[in-house]
Amino acid sequence: MIQTKNPIDVVFDANVIVSGLRSSKGASFCLLQKIRESASSLKLHLSTAVVLEYEEVLLRELVPAFYQADQIQLFLDDLVAASTRHAQIEAFRPVSQDPDDDSLIELAITADVQAL
Repeated sequence: MIQTKNPIDVVFDANVIVSGLRSSKGASFCLLQKIRESASSLKLHLSTAVVLEYEEVLLRELVPAFYQADQIQLFLDDLVAASTRHAQIEAFRPVSQDPDDDSLIELAITADVQAL
């Protein structure tokens, strides 16, 4: 992982979250761990639309095979608490060929992140 004095601002696709919660052996898990560290080299940015997308995808993909719904809610609460939240998002729709990615792109532009 890149070590910097200033955290790298990021936005994660829901697939990163799903992969990180399915297995503790991959890069996605490491990224999630970095977000939860207090002196992290990563700073995750979130919007309401992105959190709602995470919730929908996690509940569909991980319950009941991996987690219970209440565990997903607790995880999301922790993730939101450890992240930078944006109430106002600049609208650029339509942006991508996949409409589900538009909210991620809009957040990334609004937050001026280095990685999506």
